[in-house]
Amino acid sequence: SKLWPEFKDNANFKLLVIGRDHTNEELKTYNTKKNFTFPLYADKGRVVFDSFASSTIPRSYLIDKDGKVIHISIGFNETEFSELMQKIEEAIK
Repeated sequence: SKLWPEFKDNANFKLLVIGRDHTNEELKTYNTKKNFTFPLYADKGRVVFDSFASSTIPRSYLIDKDGKVIHISIGFNETEFSELMQKIEEAIK
């Protein structure tokens, strides 16, 4: 993903990637296998997922500095991802 390399060093950006139904060990193995460097957080009991969704992954929520949700996307396509990247750039200025 371009998202993590692009913004990881920006102090105004934080990324939380939640692994629905996974343990920390499973996520560590997954990151290693995929050569991902972004952090993954386990949600073994689906507490986080069930708070925000009942189906469909991935889900993306962009939250501004004031805690307001400014963008939501469900699923993935290149157009949606480009829009998310632009909204992030605007939000962290």
